[in-house]
Amino acid sequence: MLFKDGTDVLVGDAFAKHGIKWVSFGSLGFTIAVPAYDAERARKILASIPNVGVIEAEELAAMSAPPPPLAPRFTISRVELDAELADLGGIIRATKVQWSGSGIQITQVDAGSLLARIGLLAGDVVLRVGSLTTNTEADSSRVLELVRTHDRMQIMISRKGVEMSSELVVTR
Repeated sequence: MLFKDGTDVLVGDAFAKHGIKWVSFGSLGFTIAVPAYDAERARKILASIPNVGVIEAEELAAMSAPPPPLAPRFTISRVELDAELADLGGIIRATKVQWSGSGIQITQVDAGSLLARIGLLAGDVVLRVGSLTTNTEADSSRVLELVRTHDRMQIMISRKGVEMSSELVVTR
């Protein structure tokens, strides 16, 4: 278990009071290990301590796992792409973004939306589309124009700090 916030004094006192043996280690927050037979009791005790959060080992492993790759190529017909772009309101409803200064950070992508089908995930930062940067809201207008008028372009993103790219191919 890795603590998001808390102190070993509070946890140590609480565990000692309930007779739970534990070991503390780590420099990232506060990490403890308890015998498996005491894990459920430990979780209940931790839940009762204010400002203490728990990340289970499986969650921690997922957090440190390499990011899923972006497909090297996404192909879409011009008719389908133009229909998607014609419903700009639908794209806006299906995708939430914010400009981070280094690109467009995607905060939400609805399943089945154009950006989800391209392979973008919440947390991704779109750095470039073709030769255009995506640092400001004004850049997004130029990117939309590029997508409307070109049949091939590279999309460069950052996913969990790892840069990756995909080619968007528009067929006639």
